[in-house]
Amino acid sequence: MVEHTIRDRGSFPSRRALMRELAHKVEYGTLVRILQYLEASEKIVLTEDGSIAWVFADNPKLLALLDQSPILAKPRESGPEDIVEIHQSQAIQSLQNILADSEKLSREAVRKIKTGTYSG
Repeated sequence: MVEHTIRDRGSFPSRRALMRELAHKVEYGTLVRILQYLEASEKIVLTEDGSIAWVFADNPKLLALLDQSPILAKPRESGPEDIVEIHQSQAIQSLQNILADSEKLSREAVRKIKTGTYSG
């Protein structure tokens, strides 16, 4: 009941505001324990000013986007192949960055040789 209320509303400015919104009365101590559980399970964030915000990614559209993302997707049952694929794409990106940097350095060296400022 508490979890559904927070998820449906999105956020509350305080615990008292949440208690007023609940359909059934909940004792304050019970509410605190529920909020601790939800925070530990990373479904909500309790801020320093006392506000409560739902942060759990359970939106169907968001979950579909996460599944389509090659880097953010959760590993599927096949596991190791996904990890290898991610590492390969990261390695390719790193090599492309190194190649671009070396080409830039080569152009700078050629420019310095042509202008007579190369001291290599």
